[in-house]
Amino acid sequence: MKNHILTTALLFATIIATAQTEEQAEAALAPRNNHKTAAEVQMRFGLNNGQTVVSPYLKFRFFAKPKLAIRTGLGLMYSDSTVNFRQNPDGTGTKGTYKASNFTLLFPIGVEFHFKQSEKLSPYAGFDLSFGYGQTKGKGTEANATSFIGSGYKEENTSSSITYGVNVILGVDWYFVPRLYLGTE
Repeated sequence: MKNHILTTALLFATIIATAQTEEQAEAALAPRNNHKTAAEVQMRFGLNNGQTVVSPYLKFRFFAKPKLAIRTGLGLMYSDSTVNFRQNPDGTGTKGTYKASNFTLLFPIGVEFHFKQSEKLSPYAGFDLSFGYGQTKGKGTEANATSFIGSGYKEENTSSSITYGVNVILGVDWYFVPRLYLGTE
């Protein structure tokens, strides 16, 4: 196992330590210099009521000018949870269960303003308008979302929502090989 970890670490160190000529460095910033479009796959991490939520996100950029990009995307978030309750505080008695699920689609559109770049870094700021649709479902047997209720109790509910908002964005892209970058916002 140690050999696998050491081999992987050396491989990454070799990739990171590779030098580039000026032409290669310019090619590494290809979406800004030579190409007008870029597509990304992102994983967004967050917390929702103490639970970690991972949501995939597709982002598309169109560079109208070398320092101005129009962006749009498609975000998806799904989470579900099951909470078990017992009739008595000591954990004995009848069991009650509450299951909840949440599904959300987001459609943002916005603008990025790219600053002066270094050899491999491209910092930017911007904003986007976000529109979304969500649906939450809950189903309880002997319990609701917060506590045990009693024998024979059943609850089922569904709610939908439409959301909108404005997001302020600060980010940086690190072009580590030609036309491939790692970024954060």
